Amino acid sequence: MPEVREDFKRLPPKAKRVALGWMSRLSREPRLGKHLEWRRGADLSSCWKLYFDLDDEPLKLLPVRQPKRVGGPRYRIVYQLPPRDERPTHVLVLAIGKKRDPAGTVYESAARRLKP
Repeated sequence: MPEVREDFKRLPPKAKRVALGWMSRLSREPRLGKHLEWRRGADLSSCWKLYFDLDDEPLKLLPVRQPKRVGGPRYRIVYQLPPRDERPTHVLVLAIGKKRDPAGTVYESAARRLKP
């Protein structure tokens, strides 16, 4: 999905490294994130989300809990598990980026990309 490449290019270098680590881990543990429902008026019930921030260490098997940030982790990966959540064959990333961004949320980007 070319839009996801653009999302990735807009991330700061440290966020890119962390995001790649989480995407690698998702390929092995696709249900690592949380299942989504409705978000900002869009049906994202076919999607999952994974929170992350710059101090994450996604490739550690037993992650060390970082102190909680005020407002929670700043970044999200929104993805699907095709062909079905129960038996996915791969992880399809729909959007990646900051939870809050002046250009719109990562959830709004994912919802736009879901529409045919």
